Amino acid sequence: MDNEVNIQEQQTLRMSVLYDAALLISGCEDYDAILSGLARHLKAILPVDAAWLLTHDSRSGLSSVARYSSEKPGIEEPVIFRRTLLESVSRQEKSGRFTDAEALNELFENKPPENLSSVIACPLQRGDQPEGYLLLGARADSAYQKDHSILLFLLGLQLATVLRTIRLHRELMDINSRLNLIFDNIEEGILLLDRDFHLQSSNPPVRELFFRQTPPAEGEDFIAFLLEQRTRFQIGRWISPLKKIRERTLAEFPFSFELIEAKDQDPQALFLEFLPVEKGGQRLGFLVILRDIAEMKKADDLRKDLTAMLIHDLRSPLGIINWNMEMILEGVTGDITTKQEKLLKGTIDNSRELLNMIDSLLDIDRLETGSLTLELQMISMRELITSLIEHMEILSSQMQLGFSLDISEDLPPLTADPSLIRRVLFNLLFNASKYSPPGSTISIRVSYDSNKDTITTSVSDQGPGIPKKYRNLIFDKYVQVQAKSRGEVKSKGLGLTFCKLAVEAHNGSIWVESEEGEGATFRFTLSREYSEARL
Repeated sequence: MDNEVNIQEQQTLRMSVLYDAALLISGCEDYDAILSGLARHLKAILPVDAAWLLTHDSRSGLSSVARYSSEKPGIEEPVIFRRTLLESVSRQEKSGRFTDAEALNELFENKPPENLSSVIACPLQRGDQPEGYLLLGARADSAYQKDHSILLFLLGLQLATVLRTIRLHRELMDINSRLNLIFDNIEEGILLLDRDFHLQSSNPPVRELFFRQTPPAEGEDFIAFLLEQRTRFQIGRWISPLKKIRERTLAEFPFSFELIEAKDQDPQALFLEFLPVEKGGQRLGFLVILRDIAEMKKADDLRKDLTAMLIHDLRSPLGIINWNMEMILEGVTGDITTKQEKLLKGTIDNSRELLNMIDSLLDIDRLETGSLTLELQMISMRELITSLIEHMEILSSQMQLGFSLDISEDLPPLTADPSLIRRVLFNLLFNASKYSPPGSTISIRVSYDSNKDTITTSVSDQGPGIPKKYRNLIFDKYVQVQAKSRGEVKSKGLGLTFCKLAVEAHNGSIWVESEEGEGATFRFTLSREYSEARL
């Protein structure tokens, strides 16, 4: 009876020790603290004169990260274990108990340290691959029994989880430190926003270079912060689109704009680009890149001035040449032959194309600088589109194209510049015709959103679609996508640039939706009642 009581007490003691040891290691992140604490606890139930904690490292392999000795001298000498032997223990090919001289010499590559006569090895693993090994050593012969292996196995499950947590935490900290080093040393300003545009973090250039006087604070609404900068930056077309940025879908990003300081000498010019961070179509947040473009802006302004001067100087002689050729064609200078008439008509058509191109460049320049005054009046999108389709009847019949109209019955009129909006529609329809195969249909849809009081117009073709690499570039000047199905139709790469600037001049937005091989859809949205881009 007394023997049964002793066994029960011994089992209770062992479970208590294991429970206390598990509590100890669960709160530790230091390998030496883990091993020394384990050794102190385990001494209550089995002999421990020395101990080692080994872990797997992706770069250096198996290595000793902590060691313990009841007698400090001697254990400081390097101890090398045979990895293959320990791996055989984790595969249960070996018992893990080394209790004679031959087995110990097989375990250690050098002689057994500390005059040890017994060693027990426990793999620390949850799954196939061990996180490491716990080894205990004793000077007594045959110090470890089978039940000791079972005890250490139970403890090893908990210790494997702790080691894995420590390893992952250290790897994460290492990655974070590298990312922070890169993040802090990038010349551009970088801001991380949550899905509601609140600032999560920013790098030093944001605070020290771009917003020195009033840097945005963590947790602050970055959109509200930018709108409050209106006293620092010139009031321009950036304000209205920025106020509507929360309503944008993922397809409408990236979103970018410029901020120019409102001062006479050496103004700072910034370029901001909002890039969405998304997963599975769900918006997680935004990465904002901030660049100093002051020098680029000066060079661009100089280039624009030179271009504008050349364009104005070209227009007058081209107009005179065109007028003179029309006079000759009308017979003012005498009769002309049929061949001469044909050549003159072709030359006049080309000179008119040059004049139209010059007009487009002038309009784009005025739209970019904000110097173009909108001639606002009430217009009907239905009437504009219908008249344009009639105007394009000859072109569409030559290309064997059809038009499909879907216009809301309750579509109200809107306030806009009819000339600009007509040219936007013409450019989109002509652009669609260039890329549409013969016999296909161009679809035009106009809808009214009474909640937002906006009118959205879309033009869809059945062409080859827009390659992914072009989708963020097609509204830039002189960028063209090769029209494989209509290689003979050429353009100067200005039409979509004009569309973007004209729509934004009305405080609207324009974007493209396309999948390669499935056509393209251009959409633009305008407020029914035009309002100045002011806060």
